[in-house]
Amino acid sequence: MTLGEKITILLGLAAGYWLVSAIMDWSARKERAEAAQSQGGQQSKQERIAASDPGGPTARWFEVLEVSESATAEQITAAYKKKISENHPDKVAQMGEEIRALAELRSQQINAAYDYALKLKA
Repeated sequence: MTLGEKITILLGLAAGYWLVSAIMDWSARKERAEAAQSQGGQQSKQERIAASDPGGPTARWFEVLEVSESATAEQITAAYKKKISENHPDKVAQMGEEIRALAELRSQQINAAYDYALKLKA
């Protein structure tokens, strides 16, 4: 198996994982919205933000950033800076394309989790 084939497989797996996650997240948001309508329309702040963002970053943002769910904006920013410095694609460029592709995917997840966390804390 050539390196190109391995990269193609890796990227295909990542894209498939993202697609399945997006579909499951969409169906879960739809079910929550229907349940909220049946309960009089009361939604939490997190559910309102998730419903307004169709791309939907992970609801487990605190696990990605490795902070508690009740972390302050300062703690979130500090954790973001630490995680993004550890996983930045430029830091692993010399290690090969597969590692760089994984670092790019991880950086995207970290950025999405950070943006989502800041929306919640605003």
